[in-house]
Amino acid sequence: MSAKQGTILVVDDSPESLKLLKTILEEEGYQVRLAESGKRALASVVTDRPDLILLDIRMMGMDGFEVFRQLQAREESHEIPVIFLSGFSDTDQRAEGMRLGAVDFISKPIECEELLARVQTHLELHRLRTRLAREATELRRANDRLDELLRTRDQDLREATAGAVRAVEDEQRRIGRDLHDHLCQDLAGLVREIEGIKKAVPETDVARPKLERLAGEATHALHSARGFAHDLALADLGFISLETSLHEFAQHATASFGIEVEVNYGTDLGIHEADAAGHMLRIVREAVVNGARHGQASHFWIDVVHKDGKVILSISNDGDPLPEIHLLKEGLGFRQMQMRARLLGARLTVRNREGGGVQALLILDENPVSSVPTSLG
Repeated sequence: MSAKQGTILVVDDSPESLKLLKTILEEEGYQVRLAESGKRALASVVTDRPDLILLDIRMMGMDGFEVFRQLQAREESHEIPVIFLSGFSDTDQRAEGMRLGAVDFISKPIECEELLARVQTHLELHRLRTRLAREATELRRANDRLDELLRTRDQDLREATAGAVRAVEDEQRRIGRDLHDHLCQDLAGLVREIEGIKKAVPETDVARPKLERLAGEATHALHSARGFAHDLALADLGFISLETSLHEFAQHATASFGIEVEVNYGTDLGIHEADAAGHMLRIVREAVVNGARHGQASHFWIDVVHKDGKVILSISNDGDPLPEIHLLKEGLGFRQMQMRARLLGARLTVRNREGGGVQALLILDENPVSSVPTSLG
């Protein structure tokens, strides 16, 4: 068996169905485990976690819905994708299964090609989700290491902070490259594969709508991964100006999130030192991305004014107000914004706007110089 195929647990109280499914799947290269009851299935998952579960709904004793509920309630099994097996006319049961959270349905009697197409698709999607979650965990661990450095509060806080920021940026660039070189390529291949399967399935086939939905989900995941990879690798401001970078970021934000970003400043932003400009761009990016993702904002205004020897950068949006400001300050994104402000010798505040939305204000000296240089790849 090819290890890349994965392990599938088949749960059905019909010996004939178990034998048929085992034969079909093993001929395709999958490792197959069988359980003739819900109780045995739950025990099997504890012993050795499968990559996918095919679960019959109508079983004596514990039915498929109850097995699914118990799988969802357990830490070791709630993320395992489950495909229900059901009679073709069981419309109500199919609706109940989807409501509970099953990834798909396969109607009995089993059609070999449909079974293999759905199994392969959901295994690939599960692997890609797992990889993305692992990369996100690595990024969180990097931020945890950064927080630990901040808690030490040694005599050279700014130098330690700059080193931590560089470490996070290196990790972000590495993850961005990995997303682009591996995850995005795998997603693109999956989209092509699903489209190929669609061509082989007639328009009238019951599997067609499900394949259409899977194709849409895979395409959306590909676009999201590409946007995430781009966000993790902003341009080096040693080669382009902050003004140009802000406008390019505004265009990218519009293309990636469907939001409108307006950039307003006078004839000159007054920020010429590359590292200082880089910190400001990262603060803007963090404020806009978080406002769009978590505050449901659709319009942003980035304004820069000069007053009494100070540069005041305002990032406002029309999104949901913050219910608790102190919760924001505990977030990783806000902590990184605060660290960059500290390196600039600047003051960063976030507040709810009158009439709705949120505003972040960064106040710093004109022509600031970052106290400790930090690369901005």
